[in-house]
Amino acid sequence: MTDHECIHCSGHDVEQVMSEKIAEHGWTATGVKSDRGHFPFVYTTGLTKLGQPELIMIGIPIQLGYGVIQDTIDAMHEGLVLEAGKTYPNLVSGDYELAVVEVIDPLNPEYPQSCTTIFYGETFRSYQLVWPDQKGRYPWDEGSQVSEQPVLGVWEPA
Repeated sequence: MTDHECIHCSGHDVEQVMSEKIAEHGWTATGVKSDRGHFPFVYTTGLTKLGQPELIMIGIPIQLGYGVIQDTIDAMHEGLVLEAGKTYPNLVSGDYELAVVEVIDPLNPEYPQSCTTIFYGETFRSYQLVWPDQKGRYPWDEGSQVSEQPVLGVWEPA
């Protein structure tokens, strides 16, 4: 099984495979394809055990989401402490800025972090990594062109 192969599709035991990946890497990520009006999204499982909030990205291609989350976690391993309400320039390669929003409900029925509940039940924190449009406007900014990225919390600058 490859790193980004669908666990469900491959017939493997989801919990076992995720447990193995978390044991090896400290975390794993789940990508969910777009479906019935919902945008694709990627989220982590395992960061809670490391004392960090789980991460989620919505509305970008799944492989790109994996890469952004990987870059973010690499920066966290180097000492970055993510805080909701802050923006982070140069967090990912390509000189791109991301904002961090605390997710109000990680079990949101439209973008649920379902696999994470296997390990932590309903009691885990999650941050959404939010990307701006090409003019640097976020979904909450007037004139933003980022319609494919619903925000699962409230932007409150720190």
